[in-house]
Amino acid sequence: MTLTLTVAAADVTSLAEVGSLRLSDRLNSRSRLSFVLVNDSTLTAVLATEAGEDLITEAGDDIATDEVIAVEVGAVVGLTQSVTLVTEAGETLITEAGDELVSEAEAIFGGLIDSVGEALVIDGNQAWLRREVECVSFDALADRRLVAAAYPSQSLYATVADVVSNFMTGDGVTITGVDTDPVLLQPLRFNYVSAASVFDDLASITGWAWWIDDTRTLYFQPRSAIAAPFVIDGTNARRVSITQAAETYRNRQLIRAGVDKTAPRTENFIGDGTVKTFTLSFPAAEIPSSITVGGSPQTIGVRGVDTGKDWYFQAGDPLVTQDDGASAIGVGVTLAVTYRGQFPILVNAQDDAQIAQQAAISNTAGVWESIEDRANLNDDDSALEIAQGLLRRYGQIPRRLRFETDSIGLHPGQLLTATFAPHNVSGSWLIDQVSAVDRFGDQLVYSVEALDGESIGGWESFFKALSGEGRVIEFRENEVVVLLRSASEQITFTDSITATSAAPVSTVGVALVGYSEVGV
Repeated sequence: MTLTLTVAAADVTSLAEVGSLRLSDRLNSRSRLSFVLVNDSTLTAVLATEAGEDLITEAGDDIATDEVIAVEVGAVVGLTQSVTLVTEAGETLITEAGDELVSEAEAIFGGLIDSVGEALVIDGNQAWLRREVECVSFDALADRRLVAAAYPSQSLYATVADVVSNFMTGDGVTITGVDTDPVLLQPLRFNYVSAASVFDDLASITGWAWWIDDTRTLYFQPRSAIAAPFVIDGTNARRVSITQAAETYRNRQLIRAGVDKTAPRTENFIGDGTVKTFTLSFPAAEIPSSITVGGSPQTIGVRGVDTGKDWYFQAGDPLVTQDDGASAIGVGVTLAVTYRGQFPILVNAQDDAQIAQQAAISNTAGVWESIEDRANLNDDDSALEIAQGLLRRYGQIPRRLRFETDSIGLHPGQLLTATFAPHNVSGSWLIDQVSAVDRFGDQLVYSVEALDGESIGGWESFFKALSGEGRVIEFRENEVVVLLRSASEQITFTDSITATSAAPVSTVGVALVGYSEVGV
C-alpha cells in the first residue's frame, strides 16, 4: 500500500515523519488529520551555529531558512492511499516496464490546515525544521458562513440548495450528493446562524446525515441509505471487543425551547384614579387586538416607537402603559385588554418501560434525565417531536463494537453489517467513530467503533421512522430576519466662484497678522 500526502497540491509524502499521521473522525463531528513534516533539505539560506559553523544535514547539505513548500493555515490538504495489486496466489502484478501495478488512489481525507506549529531542531552541527500540522475536513467550510434567510414551506433539498447557493458562494461546494426525496418543511427562519447549524438542525429533525467530502461535494442523505462498502467479519478485522456503557443514555428527555403564544385572552383591571401602568398575566406576544376603557375603544402603539396613542405595549413585556399626557382612568372604571401572551416552552418525553427496567436493575427510581436547549423552536409540538426523536435515539443502552482493520472506506454514520460468532455479533451496526494511524509510513491501520441497533429494531428501521417517509416537518424560528447590506454611491458636487477685486484699505492702529499690502 502507498500513502500520498499533499499540501497546496504539492506532494509532501517524503517529508512526513513515519508514524505521525493521525486521523480522527466521529459521528456529528468534524474529521481531523494531524501529521509532522520534517524538512532538512528544501531550504535556501544557510544557517550557522553560534560559533559560526554551517549547519548541515546528515547528507552533508547546508541547512537553510526559507521553505520551498509553504505550509500555512488555510492550505488545502489531501491524503490518499493506493494498493499494490496481487494475484490470487499473492504474487505482485507488474506492468510491461517492470513496475508494480497499483490500484487507483482512494481518498482518505480532504480538508484545510487548521494550525501549524514550527520549530528548528538543532543537534550539534545538524539541524532540521519540524512542523506539527493539524487539519480539519471540508465540513468546516459550513462553520465559517452565516445564514440569514426566511424560507417558505418547501423541500429539504430546495432549502439546502439555497443555503449553498446564496451563503456559501466561492467555497467550491457542490450539492450533487444531496438527496432529492420530497421531505417537506414548514416555513423556516434563520437569523445569522452558521450554515453548519442549519444543516445540523435539519439533520436532527429528519434523521438524515450531512457531510462535505474530499471533493467539496455536500451530501445530505437518509442514514438508512448510507451503507458501509463491505462486510466486517473475522477475515478482515482483528482485536474485536464488545462493551456496553450508558454514555448518552436517557429515558426522560426535556427540551427547553423558545416561546409559544396563548389563545386570545381578555384581562380586566379596575382604575383607582392614579395608576397608569397595568401588568398582564403574560408578556404580550404581539399588539393587543383590543383595549377598552369603560367600553370605549382605545388606540394602541408600540412603546418607545409610536406617539399620540392612548396606550402603549412592547412585545415580550407584560406592561401596558397609558399615554403620559392622559389622565389616569377613574375610580371603578374597567380597563379591558384582549391580547395573546407568550410563555416559555418546556416539554418532557419519557419511556416508562425503560424507567421500570432501570428501576428493577438498580433498585432506584430508574430515571435518567437529560435536557437540551432549542431556543429556535417556537411551538410545543416541534419541541416534543425533537424530545421524542432524541429519546428514540438515546433511549437504549447499546452494545459497542470495537475492532481494527486495514480495509479502506469506513466512515461514521455508515451502517455496517458485522458478523463475529464468538461475540454473538451479527446484523446492522452504526459506525460511531473511526481513527487511524500510519504503520511504517505506507499504510493506515483503522480503529473502528460501532453501535448495535438490535435493541431498537435495527438501524435501518429506526432511521426510516425518524425521516417520516415524506411527512411534513415543522421547524421555525419566530424572529424577524434583518439583512445587512453595504452600498456605495458616488456623488459629484459642482459650484462656480466669482472673484471680485477690492480696493486696498489702509488701517491705522490695527495689526493684521498674516496679511500685508505693498504700495499703500
